[in-house]
Amino acid sequence: MILRESESRGGGLQGVFLFLGVTLLPVYLFASGGMQPSHFFLAAFFLLTLFSFGFRADSDFAFFAIFVIYVFLVEGGYSIAGYDALYMINGLFYLYNLLFYLAIQRYVRDYGVSAVLFGVVLASFIALFTVLTKGFSIQVGDGYGRGVGSFNNPNQLGYFSVCVLSFGYLFYRAGFLKYWQAVIFFMVAMFFSIVSLSKAAMISNFAVVIIAIKPFDKSSYGSGKTLSVIFLWLILVAVLVAVIAVLFNAGDGRDFVFVNRIQGMAEESDSSLSARGYFAFADSGFFEIFFGHGAHQVYQIVGHEVHSTLGSVFNSYGFLGFLVFLSFLCLWFLRVYRAFGWLGLFCITGPSMLYGITHNGTRFVMFWLLLAVSMAISKYFSVERVAR
Repeated sequence: MILRESESRGGGLQGVFLFLGVTLLPVYLFASGGMQPSHFFLAAFFLLTLFSFGFRADSDFAFFAIFVIYVFLVEGGYSIAGYDALYMINGLFYLYNLLFYLAIQRYVRDYGVSAVLFGVVLASFIALFTVLTKGFSIQVGDGYGRGVGSFNNPNQLGYFSVCVLSFGYLFYRAGFLKYWQAVIFFMVAMFFSIVSLSKAAMISNFAVVIIAIKPFDKSSYGSGKTLSVIFLWLILVAVLVAVIAVLFNAGDGRDFVFVNRIQGMAEESDSSLSARGYFAFADSGFFEIFFGHGAHQVYQIVGHEVHSTLGSVFNSYGFLGFLVFLSFLCLWFLRVYRAFGWLGLFCITGPSMLYGITHNGTRFVMFWLLLAVSMAISKYFSVERVAR
């Protein structure tokens, strides 16, 4: 596998489609749940890549492919039984992401991550520009509401923020970003989560950025530089804490919308696991618990989709489908851990999985992009480590 050395070779038309697809991730022109401009470019990317170069099956592909086949079987079975055949689209959705995953694996192995890296940077600029131009609320009563940018709703901006944070740390640890560049990624991600007022995004990013902000590469930072960076951050944190304390003592701190949002979390009915749809399986027999309800029945029971990455899979596709999907995720966790250790595992996979406790992250193609790119980079670093 070649990663860094191949960066200068480019990826031809595939690289152009990939770059455009990633760049347009924050641009939503159509209703949520359907195809967006980025999806068409990414589809062109994976079709061209797979037809041109083919793919190599490995263990992670096998688990993902088995899960996709299983989704088709479950949704197809319920369609034959008389339920809405429209929900077969879930199988097509996972198939799309499977092909995208395979193409990313092949592309990154042969051409590197430049198209993805610059695409994520430009996508962040687009999101930042549209958020600033459309406005967002800072204090209670200012009339702007939650930041949305070019997305359809603020939760999409929130999920975008957790993926940006993870990409920043991944590229930093892989050597594609300098420390200060990674810090900019972290700051932008935090800004997106705060203006979106997404509780899940704010909590996920706050939890991870405290660890991610620590310089890691000791070969690039001598002990003196490392201490200087740590000292600088301690000063900044101390100043921030002092400002917050002054604001709260003056009574102004409680007027910040994001503070109110987090403080009121325990009192909001939609914050409970039940409201998120976790317990749809409680209305099930053994068959449904083991094989799943299918997406249509879950929608009928809950009134909406299950707002959880793992909870959605478990309720729709049962213990069997959940086990296959979880095995695939565990391979992701294992590869990232082997390449980057516990800190890397937490900072790369943590934001999206924490966010996924209360939102279904599988619906967001940027999650699959993060998973595929981090898996490909982790494989490279693991092979490089063994070679040494």
